[in-house]
Amino acid sequence: MATTNDIKNGTVLRIDGQLWSVIEFQHVKPGKGGAFVRTKIKNVLTGKTVDKTFNAGIKIETANVDRRDFQYLYMDGTDYVFMDTSTYDQITVPPEVVGDAKDYLLESQNVLVASNDGQPLYVELPASVVLEITYTEPGLQGDRSTGGTKPATLETGAQIQVPLFLEQGTKVKVDTRDGSYLAASTTDGPGVTHMAARTKARKRALDVLFEAEQRQVDPTTLLAERVADPGVAQSAVPQYAVDIVEGVLAHRDRIDELLETYSHGWTLERMPAVDRALLRIGGWEILFNDDVPDVVAVDEAVDLARSLSTDDSPSFVNGLLARIVEMKPTITA
Repeated sequence: MATTNDIKNGTVLRIDGQLWSVIEFQHVKPGKGGAFVRTKIKNVLTGKTVDKTFNAGIKIETANVDRRDFQYLYMDGTDYVFMDTSTYDQITVPPEVVGDAKDYLLESQNVLVASNDGQPLYVELPASVVLEITYTEPGLQGDRSTGGTKPATLETGAQIQVPLFLEQGTKVKVDTRDGSYLAASTTDGPGVTHMAARTKARKRALDVLFEAEQRQVDPTTLLAERVADPGVAQSAVPQYAVDIVEGVLAHRDRIDELLETYSHGWTLERMPAVDRALLRIGGWEILFNDDVPDVVAVDEAVDLARSLSTDDSPSFVNGLLARIVEMKPTITA
């Protein structure tokens, strides 16, 4: 047994035979009357959330919840079989305990299984997983600058909304908490490190292009300065950042022409400077760098727009680059 003084986030209480996890708590000492503890608790099995108040100092019953790493093996009828990765013991978990986790669960997927007295309580997935699109309709024609989406079926059978330019067979990163699309992915293995390195390189290339325009200096000269002396707060300029800047400069006239053609009346001058640089980078990767899949080029540009530009920029960048992807066969021909 414990008292309300022991309550903290994550504490599991046994109330009327059910297990509840504390997700918020506050000790309150009013001017009049006795002190109390105000809590928000979530039912471990059903996920239902309620507010509950306890008088300070009273005894409460806590429960030990054992959370261990397991690997999903296979289905046995309607049940799911998992293996403890430390002991190699196998357990069978009924579908009602697995719950919505089944929508993002593949064989060999690592998960956390919480149990109490040997009884499985729930299955917790990683925050995101990479799954393949097994079916989706071709993207709709029209104005892509709206950042529209379409339904897609994943290899687990779950359906999510994805950007219009994604095709069947594409692997996507999905948020397991709400089923939202996060990004396109070409790998879920060792290549992730390589992709992360290129993400940093794109950011450095963006910095050079943006700064050169703001200072009205030659990007080639600025790039050479950054390569020679990246600055105290920054690491050496990655080679891929150099490739991006040089590639954009070599093909800027053609890229700018296409951006204005497909931007539905928006001139480059009307666009935010960050968007302008991002679109040039994305356009170069889509049209002139076969090493980068089109979906990755679009997603990387959108992610940078989301973190560095205006609220409207992600959908605008997504729509314009997706349109260039769609017209790529005609453009390259």
